[in-house]
Amino acid sequence: MLGSKGLLTLASYQVKIVNKLQTVKRCREFNIDEITILYNLGESTNTREDCIVGVYLLLGTQ
Repeated sequence: MLGSKGLLTLASYQVKIVNKLQTVKRCREFNIDEITILYNLGESTNTREDCIVGVYLLLGTQ
């Protein structure tokens, strides 16, 4: 199990990934690897709820 510092690091990582991919989407379509990252992030039980919302918005799914 992750300690509180580990969870903070994981949450920070999730936000950074979503923000990075949001920037990518503004410039071009996602490639297959980026789509896979988003799906994995959205399906993970450790992903913050706000990041899951961001993932589905980026993927254009509900």
